[in-house]
Amino acid sequence: MKAVLDTSPFQALHRADVLDEVRRLFHGGVFVPESVEVQTFGARRLGRDIVPDMDDLPWIEVLPVSPDESGALESAPPPGRRGLRRKPSCGGFVLDREEFDVIVLARRLGAVAVLDDHQGLRCATNLGVRSATTLEVMASLVQARLIGVNEARLGIEQIEATGYFPTRRRSR
Repeated sequence: MKAVLDTSPFQALHRADVLDEVRRLFHGGVFVPESVEVQTFGARRLGRDIVPDMDDLPWIEVLPVSPDESGALESAPPPGRRGLRRKPSCGGFVLDREEFDVIVLARRLGAVAVLDDHQGLRCATNLGVRSATTLEVMASLVQARLIGVNEARLGIEQIEATGYFPTRRRSR
C-alpha cells in the first residue's frame, strides 16, 4: 500500500513521532507532491519539533504534479473569472493547491490520499481516490500493531498540544 501525505497530516504525524511507523504501514512508498515539500520547507522556521526536515526523511519521495495532469481533474473556473489566479476546484469544492496535488498524485499512484480537510476528503471520494485522515492513520498503526493504544493516545495529545486538531471524518 502507498500513501500521499498532505502538509497538515505530514506535520501532525511527525509531531506524534510515528513517521517511521507510517513508513512501515505504507510499505509500497510514502510520497508528497512538490507543493507539500515547498510548504513544509517554508514552515521550517517554526522549529524541528513542529515541522519535519525533509532532508532527514530520504524515504519520502517528492513527486511533481504536471499542469496537464491537474488540469484534467480540475473544474472549470466560474464565469467571468478566467485568467485570474484561483485555488483549484474539484466538483464544486475549492481546495488548497497542496490538497489538490495530493489527490491528483494519489490517483496517479493508486495510493491513499492522507488529508485532514473535509472538502478534500469529499473530492477524493468523488474521484474514486481512497483517502484517510490523520486519526485514521493512527488507528491503522494500532490495528497493524506498529504502535500501542497508549502510544497513539500520547501521539494525538502531542499533535493537539501544538494547536492542531486532526479531522474526524463526518461520514464515509
